[in-house]
Amino acid sequence: LRGARGPLHVGQFPHGHSNLNYLLQLGDSELVLRRPPPGPGVAHDLGREYRLLAALHPVWGKVPQPLAYCPDPAVIGAPFHIARRVHGVVLRRELPTTGFGPAQLAALGDAFAATLAQLHRVDVSLAALGDFGRAQGWAARQIDWHEVGDALRQLPVGVLAAGGALCALSHLIYSGYDLIGKRWTRHPVPTRRVMLITFISYAFNLNLGSLVGGVAMRLRLYAREGLRHPIPAKVLALSMASNWLGYGLLAGGLFLFGWLAPPADWRIGAAALRGLGALMWAVVLGYLALCAFSPRREFRLRGHHFFVPSLRIALMQLLIASANWLTIGAVLWVLLQQDVDYGHTLAVLLVAAVAGVITHVPAGLGVLEGVFVAFLGPTLGDGQVLAALIAYRALYYLAPLAVAAIAYFVLEAKTRR
Repeated sequence: LRGARGPLHVGQFPHGHSNLNYLLQLGDSELVLRRPPPGPGVAHDLGREYRLLAALHPVWGKVPQPLAYCPDPAVIGAPFHIARRVHGVVLRRELPTTGFGPAQLAALGDAFAATLAQLHRVDVSLAALGDFGRAQGWAARQIDWHEVGDALRQLPVGVLAAGGALCALSHLIYSGYDLIGKRWTRHPVPTRRVMLITFISYAFNLNLGSLVGGVAMRLRLYAREGLRHPIPAKVLALSMASNWLGYGLLAGGLFLFGWLAPPADWRIGAAALRGLGALMWAVVLGYLALCAFSPRREFRLRGHHFFVPSLRIALMQLLIASANWLTIGAVLWVLLQQDVDYGHTLAVLLVAAVAGVITHVPAGLGVLEGVFVAFLGPTLGDGQVLAALIAYRALYYLAPLAVAAIAYFVLEAKTRR
């Protein structure tokens, strides 16, 4: 140690729980030496600890100042590092006998919580700790996957069958979205073919994202049927509007009337959620008013054409999309074995749906699971929630995708003939 002067006195701190700690009195300086406990195969990484202290100390002064690290076990029998001593209250089996009453204990608890909060606010990039640890996949590593597997195996066959039937019903309802567009545009593609195109597009949309399934595949399949611009674009726009109009009607009501209380650690509070619900209802009512009273049925804005359907078409959009969202909520409610009320399940689903859109993650992978675990995990347990969501993914996403892929290739093969 540079500048070290004076006689050295060494004493061991008592009652340690892990590493061994020694007080080094070197002249007027008080230092602490830490080393792992004796014995082969110990996993205490003093080098990692030293690096963490060295990175944190410049940006967070409550960390002891690290002075030296020695990886060579030949010096004292094990790797060790030395830091300056920080004085404070050390709680052992019994509280200090003098000067430590209820007020001091309360102050100590408050300081402990405040210090943890300060530590969590440290910017790891400023502390050069961006590559420290394995940040990616941290949440997944906290899950007991054996518990999830057990819960998945314990799902009753009747529950899976009912969930599968509701999944089929939801896909059937969604396949009717484009029938509204057929009625509006009066294009000649047969009803069964329209429903098949919608089903295929929806299945690919769920798993690969809206640009691949919802847009590109739908436009391609309609072009194969001989439809020309702007008819496919109008059908697509009406279908997407239908989906989110139904979402806004249901989510707006659930959020506005307080069906869902956000977790305490979420940045959005109950009041903000109610405001969001009111905004959704305002958008839905504005759309209905535009469809009912607008004297013009076509607008041009910055080179883009916008078409306004009739009020009858708008009400059909709301009806079919609301029915679909309600059915999806019923799928999850059944797979959760009805251990939480249906309204709450539906509200969580609607939050997860918009979170998936905001994050732009295909199929909302991880987003849906994170939202459901945050809201329902504390009540039902993470294992049961994730088991239900895995079953939901298999029944609602993967099984329809397999059917849709076969149907798509059959359509392509027929067209090429």
